[in-house]
This record gives sequence, C-alpha cells and structure tokens, in this order.
Amino acid sequence: MDPLRVVVVGAGRRGKGAWIPVTQALSDRTMLVAVCSQGAPRGKEAAEEAGVPWFTDVEKVLDETKPDILVTAVRSPDMPDVTLPALERGVSVINETPIAATLEVADRMIETAKRT
Repeated sequence: MDPLRVVVVGAGRRGKGAWIPVTQALSDRTMLVAVCSQGAPRGKEAAEEAGVPWFTDVEKVLDETKPDILVTAVRSPDMPDVTLPALERGVSVINETPIAATLEVADRMIETAKRT
C-alpha cells in the first residue's frame, strides 16, 4: 500500500512541533507532501526543514498536491476556511479541538463531511 499523502496546514507549535514530526515518524504509512501556512517566514522555514513545498493558499495546495489527508493546525476561527475546501474535494481531515469557534460552523463542517 502506498503511503497516505499528508498536508499540514499551520506551522506554529502544533503544526511544526507535533504534526510534521508525527507524519515523518510514520513514514512507512504517511508521506508529508506540503506545508501550508500564511505565516512567513515560519511556514517557509517549516517546509524547508521538512523538505517539502510551502504554500500560502489552501485551495492551491489541495489542487496541486492531491493529498489523502489534510491536518489543520490552525486557530478555531480559521478551521472552516481550511476544512471545508478539503472536504469538498473528498480529502480526509484531521481537525484539532475545538473544531470551530461556534456550534453553527461546527455543524456546517460536520454536514459537509457527511455529504462528501
């Protein structure tokens, strides 16, 4: 079985400090294909250290890298902007908690996941 292609969105403490290393540690099952973060230079540095491309646009990273999994290591208010485009493309999403800033947004994300 080919490794699952993973994109990590967010290059802060959780993205760079947890998700990127976990993905690399599971290299027999996962392959980090990109880091997406609007926070330059932190995002660019995280991608360079991991040896993968750096993107600042979620839709572009999804379209160009075709991941199997997208990990969201962003603030709760930003989760829907990252999660919904991935779900609409059929990409599995790992969201940290809380998954959204409001119940209404969380419900919309859950409904999208069920629909796709």
